[in-house]
Formats: sequence, structure tokens, C-alpha cells
Amino acid sequence: MPTPGALVRLGTRKVIEDRNDRRRPARHVETTEWWAWPVPLNGDVRLDVQWPAEALDGSISLDGSMIAKRAAALRDLGV
Repeated sequence: MPTPGALVRLGTRKVIEDRNDRRRPARHVETTEWWAWPVPLNGDVRLDVQWPAEALDGSISLDGSMIAKRAAALRDLGV
């Protein structure tokens, strides 16, 4: 039986960019870093998003082999 995967949130950074223009409001940017285990080897990785308060509902597929390739490069660097 395969081990289920885990997605762990490492941290979040919030930035408010004030614009010197009264016609355009400040821009709020939130960036989140995640740790995925196990690293996908082959096939697609599907991310589903559901945020009912903002009427967001959708998914995206990422190439799992590219994620594995980047993870191997980090291991080679000793990270």
C-alpha cells in the first residue's frame, strides 16, 4: 500500500504595496511556501483549490517529473 502524500505549509509572507496613485488602491500580495512529501517521481501532481468565501474553485496539474528533477538538484547541492 503506498504511503499517502503530505503537503505542509512552511511559512507565509504578506506584503502590502502602497501605490502613489489615488486611482489605484494598494496591492496585497501573499506568498506561501510548501513542503511536499514524498517527492513525486512520474506523472502529474494535481492541486485543488476551494475557497468559497472568494468564489474560487479549480485545479491545476503540474509535471511531477520536473519537481523530482529540481529536488534531485537540491540534494546534489547539499540543501
